[in-house]
Amino acid sequence: MYKSFKFNNMWHTFQWMLFSNRRQLITYFIGIIIATFVGGELLVLDLNHSNIAARDIYFQENYNAASLYLVYLCAYGLWMLYGANQMFDFMESKQSAITYLMHPATVAEKYVARLVYVSLLWAMIGGVGLLVGDFLRWIINVVTLGSHTQMAIVYFWEQILKPLALVLCGDSSARVGISLVSNICVWMYTFYILGSAVFRRYRLLLTTATLVFVMVCLVNSDIISGGRVALTYVIFIVLSIANIVGSYMIFKRMQVINNKWLNI
Repeated sequence: MYKSFKFNNMWHTFQWMLFSNRRQLITYFIGIIIATFVGGELLVLDLNHSNIAARDIYFQENYNAASLYLVYLCAYGLWMLYGANQMFDFMESKQSAITYLMHPATVAEKYVARLVYVSLLWAMIGGVGLLVGDFLRWIINVVTLGSHTQMAIVYFWEQILKPLALVLCGDSSARVGISLVSNICVWMYTFYILGSAVFRRYRLLLTTATLVFVMVCLVNSDIISGGRVALTYVIFIVLSIANIVGSYMIFKRMQVINNKWLNI
């Protein structure tokens, strides 16, 4: 078999993964739409019966939209971390593990295809599902003259994204802060990918517990501090790369016949 990485083979492998898991992905997509619609409606209904409901409508609309946006943002982040932790879920059964082992592609092509599957595809399913569910909730409220609220994406654009862009253009410290937070988020994502490779059972629970332990150790060691922004940035970049390389090495070990991961 060829040794070099070929994009076409990686793309065909990704399509094979997509076709093999199409029912699961459709179920996830529909579930996200329903959860977004029902959860958003219940949240807005609860807010409308709170003390905020007695104030002006404009304030209530922004308050409801802000609350919805925060809930959706947290849910989307958890969805992405869950997807990262499903990177190697095919190893749970011997049949699926052997199927991946025998697929005609190099280890690198299969790894990259799987990484695209749990990152870009997962992000698209979660994002589109949230948008569709929130749009359905908003349009039904408008048609039925129900609760006053904006779509979360509209609130995000008007109240957060546009002001944030102005701040980033004029404040270098804000750019550094946003960049550092983004770097930490990337590290957390790659950490869940590594956890999916390390832990065979209870991946999500064990990876989360390990992540909390690591974060506590980093904070107590004073590595993460306001006076060491550059060092902190470099550390998390190195850790992110190490997570990807480590998960790849474990995945490469999985692609060997009669290894301990296949001996279920």
